[in-house]
Amino acid sequence: MIKKIALTLFIIIVFFSNNTLAGDIPEAIMSGENQALFIGTITSINTDKFQITPSTVIMGSIESPTVNIEKFDNYYGNNLSPAIGDIIVAVLIDENKIDSLWVFKATSADYETLELISEPYSMVVRYQEYINSGEYFRAQEKIDTETTTEVIAQTNTDDEQDNSNNRIYLYTLMAVLSVFVLVRLFLNKRNH
Repeated sequence: MIKKIALTLFIIIVFFSNNTLAGDIPEAIMSGENQALFIGTITSINTDKFQITPSTVIMGSIESPTVNIEKFDNYYGNNLSPAIGDIIVAVLIDENKIDSLWVFKATSADYETLELISEPYSMVVRYQEYINSGEYFRAQEKIDTETTTEVIAQTNTDDEQDNSNNRIYLYTLMAVLSVFVLVRLFLNKRNH
C-alpha cells in the first residue's frame, strides 16, 4: 500500500513539476542546485574577504554561523560598495563562495518586507517578489518532498529487488532439493 502511494506521489511530482527557463536567474534559483539562498549581514571586511552572518536561509542550508567569501566591488544593479552592517541577499554556490554577480543590498532582514536596492530590472522585480511572497521557501519544500519521494521510491525498488533475489534463491533451493529427493527415490526403488 505504501509503495503504491509513494509511486503515485512520485508520478504526480514528475508530471506536474515546474520547468525553468535558461537565463532567468530568479527562476533558475528555484531548482535548488546552489548550496543556499540567504539573507545576511556583512560583519567584517578584511583585505580580500567579507565575513557574513546569515540571518535567514531561504533555500538550501548553511551549516556554519558565518560565511567568509571573496570581496566583491559592488552590488547588482547599482554602484554601492559593500560596508560593514549591510544586509545582503546572496546565493551561496559552494562553501564560502557566492555568486558575486548576483548579490543585492537589501533594506531589511525580514524576507516579507525587504526591498532590493537596485535598478528595477524585470529580473530584479521578480526576484524581490519571489522572496517577499515566500516562493523560494515553497520551492525548497517541493525539493524536500521530491527528495523524500525519491528516497522512498529507491527504498521500495531495493526491497523489491531483495524480494526477487530471495525468490530466486528459494526456487533454486527447492529445485536442488527436488532433484536430490528424486535421485534418492530412484536409487531406493532400484535397490529393491
